This record gives sequence, structure tokens and C-alpha cells, in this order.
Amino acid sequence: MRALFLARSFREKVMLLAFLLTMVLLWGFSLIERSGDTSRQVQSTAALLQEQQVVLNDAEAIEARMRAGIENLDPDRILSGSLLMSELDSMAGQYGVDRSIDSPRSQEGEGFFFHTVNINIQNADLGALVAFAEGIHERSPYMGLEEVRLTADRNRPDRLDARFRISSVELAQ
Repeated sequence: MRALFLARSFREKVMLLAFLLTMVLLWGFSLIERSGDTSRQVQSTAALLQEQQVVLNDAEAIEARMRAGIENLDPDRILSGSLLMSELDSMAGQYGVDRSIDSPRSQEGEGFFFHTVNINIQNADLGALVAFAEGIHERSPYMGLEEVRLTADRNRPDRLDARFRISSVELAQ
């Protein structure tokens, strides 16, 4: 290999060394970037593990608070996914807004079901949207507002389109 290198002209030697140096630099920068990504992942995982350890350390207290909270719930007011959807439809009808409601998505947890519904409201005024959000808040803890996205209508800036994400928790039988 050395004889092959020494047999080359000076210009070819310089170009070959420049090429090799460029490749080593690219490899080095890639290595630095990957090690930085790995370091950030390790820090993120460590932080997540610390949060989980805090929850695990307080598991008995958290479970006691959960049991106390469940005892205070009225079983007749707990909403299943379909009841949540119909309740939202009747609430939106009360406030006179044009709406479309997505089918509920449900997740099963330990001893409960977590239901989420998206409702889209078109061409509503701000007062109706605030009243709708307050109506959801009044039904807490049986119904909770997770997210609201508002966009103004381009043709009528006084009218708003809104997307609400609302959730409820149902106790497993």
C-alpha cells in the first residue's frame, strides 16, 4: 500500500490525502452528532425513569386518593363513550352551534375506560364557544376539556371554527 502511495505524483498524493482527510472529518462529525443524540436520549430516559420512580414511590398514596375520588363519584353521571357523544351533541344544540362529532376513541386502563371525543364547531361566535366550554367545565369531573383549537373564518373574521377534544372516564364493571 505504501509503495503504491509513494509511486504517485505529488498532486495525486495531495488529492488522495485531502480525500482521506475529508472522509475522516465527515466520519468524525457524524460520530459527534450520533453521540450527542445518544446523550440526549440517555438524559431523556433518565428523566422519565425518575418521574416513574416518583410515581412508584407514591403508588400507595396515589391509589388511596384515586379510591377516595372514585367513592365521591355519582355512578349515574359517569359517561360511556356513546353517552359522552350524545351529551356533547345535546350541549352543542343548547348553544345553537353547527357541529360535527367524531366517534369516541376508548382506551382501557386498570379498572376504568378513558373515552375521548373530538367535536368540530363551525361558524360560531366567541360567546357561544365560551359558553360551550363553560358547560363542559360544569360537568367536571365526569367530562373534561383536553384541547381547544380556534381558527377565524377568512371571509367573516367575527365567526370562529373550533375543535374541542373532550374526555371522560368510565369505571369498569
